[in-house]
Amino acid sequence: MGQHIHILTSANERLQRIHLIKVLSAIWRDSGNVVSFGDRPPSRTDVIVAHTDHSVVADDFFSNVNDGLPVINGRARNILKSVVSQALISPGSDWDGPVIVKTNANAHAGEEYAYHRLDIPRLAKILAARVVPWQWIEELPLRRYPILDSKDRVPDWVWRDDRLIVERFIPERDKELYALRLWMFFGKQEYCMRVLSTLPVVKSRKLVKVDLVDEVPDQVRQLREKLGLDFGKIDYVMHDGRPVVFDVNKTPTVFLNRKGQPGPYVRRLADGLEELAK
Repeated sequence: MGQHIHILTSANERLQRIHLIKVLSAIWRDSGNVVSFGDRPPSRTDVIVAHTDHSVVADDFFSNVNDGLPVINGRARNILKSVVSQALISPGSDWDGPVIVKTNANAHAGEEYAYHRLDIPRLAKILAARVVPWQWIEELPLRRYPILDSKDRVPDWVWRDDRLIVERFIPERDKELYALRLWMFFGKQEYCMRVLSTLPVVKSRKLVKVDLVDEVPDQVRQLREKLGLDFGKIDYVMHDGRPVVFDVNKTPTVFLNRKGQPGPYVRRLADGLEELAK
């Protein structure tokens, strides 16, 4: 008889079919398990998988979880970029190269900071950004992280806003392309990809090539352990022969083929549940 696996989310969170947890849930169901979703686990739940886009997870997120249940990612409470990024700078940093301005929280801060909500003041700023620079309206461009020539070009209001961070812009290059390494893991199951793009901020769109990477540096593995991550994704680059972590994600998405199916390396992650559920 299979287990009852509950994916613990915030009350109003909705998952997309490209979320890795949705793909894994389908595999677990096919293996004879029961999978449920929501902020209230059923009484006969056997194992919990914490899954929320909030970068900082408060204790009350787990208020409906019975003591004694195994909680996957229950220890991973803070993945703000101000905690995980290894490229952070401040106004006084000794760095004279290009920089990038980002939201401190994940997913362009859609959950924590309401960056995606189009209330009247927010809408007015978005419309204004079409005709005046984002620096003047004190708001980042919609769903875009600006790259500047130096930290001296960063507006003062950015440094004062704890919703934002500034990093050294140190992309990994492969000739004319930009590269980013994505380490995906669930328990002891894992894979790492090196994705190449024409865009300086590498995202799923405009990808030119995807390769599997054989080895993940020990420094990146040590960060995973420090953060208490059982499941997720860590983004990093190799710069001057050293890994530099930029971002950590507890709710990663995956690439699906034209039939909506994941690759075999994604399916193997489902096997990582067995050890974590004990």
